[in-house]
Amino acid sequence: MVGYFRMVKMKPVLEKIAEEYIAAEDYVAALELLDRYIKDDESVAQAYFFRGGCHMKLRRFPPAIEDFRAAIELDDRMHEARLLLGICMNVSGDKDWETEIETALAACPDLKDEYERIMDATAYDHTEYLRRYAMEWAGSGVIGRLP
Repeated sequence: MVGYFRMVKMKPVLEKIAEEYIAAEDYVAALELLDRYIKDDESVAQAYFFRGGCHMKLRRFPPAIEDFRAAIELDDRMHEARLLLGICMNVSGDKDWETEIETALAACPDLKDEYERIMDATAYDHTEYLRRYAMEWAGSGVIGRLP
């Protein structure tokens, strides 16, 4: 997961959280620190992004959705958050997930290239693929391999 977060410029405390807790896959500890950080400063999009990622890794999709939305609201250039939001929405059965995915892919060519590469390599129905993708990411760090 830390590999994925390298795309996001971080404040030093968030970088410490990402490197130490997220790299160690101690998402519960990372969530506790991120909760405290957000309580002190609700204006940092990266904190919501990281917290959403931790919730997603723990398969807590509704709070992940809330955090990714908060990150996007604070910084609409967080295309990674929008992509993950769409994936979480799909897994949760939200019918508007495609809009989020399409918006993220249109805005960030690196995400689009990787997404298309993976889609071309699979025979799964798009919806089923995204569900599998989200579950794999939540369990094994698939997104950590994105460029």
